[in-house]
Amino acid sequence: MTSPASTERLQAIAREVCEALLSAESGNPNDDQSQQSVDAAMNHCLQQLDATGLVGPANRIPSNEFWNIAKPVFERGALQLHAREKPRGYAGDYQLLDHICQNRTPGESRRVANSDEPDRLGRAMDVFFQSQSAPCAVRNRYRDIARHIVRLSAERTDQPLRILSFGSGPAWEVNWSLEELTPAQIGRLDVTLMDIDPAALEFCRDNIGRSNAEAGEGKLPAVTTTRVNLGRFPRLKKVHASLEKFDLVYCAGLFDYLPTEQFVDMLQSLWNLVDENGTLLAFNFSDNNPSRAYMEWIGNWYLLHRSADQLSELADEADLPKCEFRVQSEEEGVNLFLRCRHS
Repeated sequence: MTSPASTERLQAIAREVCEALLSAESGNPNDDQSQQSVDAAMNHCLQQLDATGLVGPANRIPSNEFWNIAKPVFERGALQLHAREKPRGYAGDYQLLDHICQNRTPGESRRVANSDEPDRLGRAMDVFFQSQSAPCAVRNRYRDIARHIVRLSAERTDQPLRILSFGSGPAWEVNWSLEELTPAQIGRLDVTLMDIDPAALEFCRDNIGRSNAEAGEGKLPAVTTTRVNLGRFPRLKKVHASLEKFDLVYCAGLFDYLPTEQFVDMLQSLWNLVDENGTLLAFNFSDNNPSRAYMEWIGNWYLLHRSADQLSELADEADLPKCEFRVQSEEEGVNLFLRCRHS
């Protein structure tokens, strides 16, 4: 619980940022100037929230106290509202990841209440959201996976390339890889997508290869979608037995929700699906995440951040047989990943 004085301070920060945001909306007809004012107000707010020293579980209740005051203004930012309210029941659902991957600002299509005017403030808060380090890192990691698929496809000249995306979300990395592959390489691509959300899998079935088909190129990869309880996967022996080995297994958005024991179990389970000469990529947000205050205080979005050393220790603890691994990161240095290969 927060003290009365702390609650009053949080409420004061909330009122201050709301006043600044509404002032930016009314006082700057120029979009660039308005964006700068919104960015400044949001950054100042986050600096004050970060200065409280409340991190992770310690700021869950204070975050609600802040949000209760700020909501009438902050909910105009479509992306931060989606993160906060989790309409599909969990953080980082496929709809939000789809917006992030496509760098969309859905707030610009909204209208100000009781008006036909576009919601410039909502759009500006969406732009702020998309400019943060975490969304940039998410886009980078999926682009990195796409490049990895392209490299492996170039090496596989006469046999299928079997891929498993575990916790697939919208699977934009598959579409991005198709943009770089030849029709013959696409024809050899055999993709299995696993997710807990049936709507995410339906989205992937409808979306993968659509741009190729619309362009008249015709060639589509083989895609299999499987709904599975991701968290329970290490215990689902029948599911394991039904799967073949894969040349590439990757999990982009689950490990940073798993405590140590579950992390190790999941790493072992996914490694068991990697074929000889195959690769496993396991992503986890770094403990050096500049977006952490924004994610937690505004988005109610909590991760288990880990350092490169901690990821190495977890890989050692997993004791993966015949495995060589190293820790790498996307270009922002915010999203780390274990790259595990057969020795």
